[in-house]
Amino acid sequence: NNSSLNILTRFQESTNNKQDDILGELPKISYKVQQTKIGDTPLYFSLDSSSAWFMTDLKPQKEEDYFFKTSRVDFSPKLMLPTSLAPWLSMTSIIGARETFYGTGLKENGSEFEKLSSFTRESFNFRSIVQGPKFNRIFKVANSTTKFKHLLEPRITYNYIPNMDRNDRLKIKKFDSIDTIANPANSITYGFGQKLLKRIKTGSMEHQTKQILRFNVSQTYNIREATKQKQPGIDRHPFSDIYFDLDSRPTDSLLFNTDASYSIETDSVNKFNFEAGIKPIKDLWLIMERRWTKNGPNYILGTLDMSLKPGWRMQYSARYDELASTFRENQFSLLYDNPCKCWGFA
Repeated sequence: NNSSLNILTRFQESTNNKQDDILGELPKISYKVQQTKIGDTPLYFSLDSSSAWFMTDLKPQKEEDYFFKTSRVDFSPKLMLPTSLAPWLSMTSIIGARETFYGTGLKENGSEFEKLSSFTRESFNFRSIVQGPKFNRIFKVANSTTKFKHLLEPRITYNYIPNMDRNDRLKIKKFDSIDTIANPANSITYGFGQKLLKRIKTGSMEHQTKQILRFNVSQTYNIREATKQKQPGIDRHPFSDIYFDLDSRPTDSLLFNTDASYSIETDSVNKFNFEAGIKPIKDLWLIMERRWTKNGPNYILGTLDMSLKPGWRMQYSARYDELASTFRENQFSLLYDNPCKCWGFA
């Protein structure tokens, strides 16, 4: 009930007439244990582990190939200690260790490569999350049993990964997030969150609570950037962009989500995205999404999503590139999920 096993095999090859690059996971096996309480102690245990075999072409040009294969075994247990400092204030501390074995290392020098012998990478991490003080207020709707709860919650997160095993980290050919997850970090993220909950009566003695709005504002202060040695005249940039994130579902047939990032150093918006959807009839969603990045890709995505009983779902989407003034892609998908939930296809 609290663990999962996943096996994924994937192989992809380019059909470009100038490149023949490939990437294979043959296969990747992951085993995870969710947070589980250790007996009568206040501690919780979790585990992320995986083994994978990778294959790629480091020289993807048609006329030359340089195949690289490696194996990787990753083992990362964690201990979590939640603490209630007050009814309105809590702290959660997480400490973890990570051991990763690589069957082959790689040294890159421009377009030249050298395969290295097997090695291991060690790391540990510590994270502490303080939530609170929490404030809330309940609003009642006149002549109705419906109630709304407005919750305010500040949060501070400290994250630390020591700068260890640097020489071994330089030997890693990066395929996914596990290969970069042990990079050193020393930062504080502070934020302020709001939630709006709706409680409605569904029966004589039954009620249902739904979250209809969530809004978070956060920023990260990089202690490593603020304290590491730098050459005279080189500026430090310890503060990240301020990140805004809003998710809302005021009714079952409406949704509006948006997120943005603002740089205090350049006094400019670096990213702005929004998604709006409406369900005019049962089983049909009309969704529009716009994604904007400063000096980067900007596009509009329109989607029709229809559920067809029993078990069928159909989706069509079109993506419009604003910079090139052209439609980049049109996608159609059809999914069948058998009512027994034991098989399906897409």
